[in-house]
Amino acid sequence: MKIPFKKLLTLQHIMQFLATPLVFRMAAYFSGVVIVNILSQEAYGTLVYGLSFVEVAMVLSGIGSAGAIEFFATRYKDTPLEIPYAWYGFRFGLLVNIAIALLVFLFLTLIPFPIEQGVRVGQFLIWFVIPYGIYNSIQGYLNSDKQQRDVPFLRTTHNIAIFLLPIICVAILKVTGFVISYYLIYIGLALFGVFILGKPFLRLFAQRSPLEEDRKSEFHSYSLFRTGTLMATDFMFGVDVLLLGMLTGSVVIVAEYSVATLIPIALTAIPVTVLQLAEPYIEESKEDLPRLRKFFIRILVLLLIINFFFGLYLFFLLAPNIPNLFGAEYQGSVPIFRILLIASFISGSFRIPSLQVLATIGRERERLYNNLFSGGLHIVLTIPFILIWGAAGAAISALVAVGVGAFVAFSSLLGVLSGGRGRNG
Repeated sequence: MKIPFKKLLTLQHIMQFLATPLVFRMAAYFSGVVIVNILSQEAYGTLVYGLSFVEVAMVLSGIGSAGAIEFFATRYKDTPLEIPYAWYGFRFGLLVNIAIALLVFLFLTLIPFPIEQGVRVGQFLIWFVIPYGIYNSIQGYLNSDKQQRDVPFLRTTHNIAIFLLPIICVAILKVTGFVISYYLIYIGLALFGVFILGKPFLRLFAQRSPLEEDRKSEFHSYSLFRTGTLMATDFMFGVDVLLLGMLTGSVVIVAEYSVATLIPIALTAIPVTVLQLAEPYIEESKEDLPRLRKFFIRILVLLLIINFFFGLYLFFLLAPNIPNLFGAEYQGSVPIFRILLIASFISGSFRIPSLQVLATIGRERERLYNNLFSGGLHIVLTIPFILIWGAAGAAISALVAVGVGAFVAFSSLLGVLSGGRGRNG
């Protein structure tokens, strides 16, 4: 009887690892590397420019309804309010995503943007945010059940699919294949999520009661809060590509910048994964500030060591070989990559861990304000910097915004851990 148990335990651990943000970022990175080498530079620039419009819709997806579903379903688990909140979130998210897709489609159709082929990619791809939102809502509900074993299985399926399907479809149908792959991934995941939820849950939905108006307002307040946080954290590189395409009209510049972002974006998974593993201990220590301060210093030292040696290798050894990895036409990505690598080191060592700890100890609003300030500063600086320095200007803008955000977040957390301010201070 011991052998099957050990196998089950091992399989469960493997599934949990494959479901982590680290694996997702690595899957997206390696998929990106292969796709860059399959497509011509012009085709890749066209694809990522069209995708930048869609990424705006992905950040706005459901106006934070998936996160709100998870939050309220967790708060009211096994109570009469659990299903009304979840059902309202599903319905609201679906309607919002349909509206977002329609608005972006009309926006791309009626306004003349440069890089017409990229705009066409955005028009065809924008509708995938509907199944994407359904998948996120289902995952949000499943996350509310901490004992739910199907959550890592669903995420693992997502991570594997996000790596394999785009490569296969792009190899066969080029840019069109990428568009098709995203519809296949998220329609399939949405259907798989419905299957995991099963008939008992669907019967509960049939027996749902309407959510009261004051509770709807509470739901919307939290969902908007989540959207504000996501807009500032996930919007940065997407808006860079969008603005570069709009201001330069060059698919080559867009492609060079996008290639330079692949590794820095993937590196953000390191602090996110470390903090995810440390979250239970941080939660346990949040009332004991001296203890939490010592633990945070250990996390900080660990991340500094990891990010320093990774960064050193990437800056001096990998950067010169970017043309060998992606193609000689991407020589222009090297200086951009090095600037973004510095930004990634600062963010991964100071900004991300500081903001995550602040959120875990109940200071979500500080994280929101920091993200909004950093994101706003980045957008304000990006336009003039692109006009002056081109693609390097967008990278410099990201570095400045991340540096300022990291300083503010780190200083704020040190103030809290030093006992200078209370939980609500």
